[in-house]
Amino acid sequence: MPTRMPRPLKISLSLPVAFQ
Repeated sequence: MPTRMPRPLKISLSLPVAFQ
């Protein structure tokens, strides 16, 4: 994942991935 993404957005993206 690009590190340019804001941390809040990265966490939001990581949450759904973890649920999968």
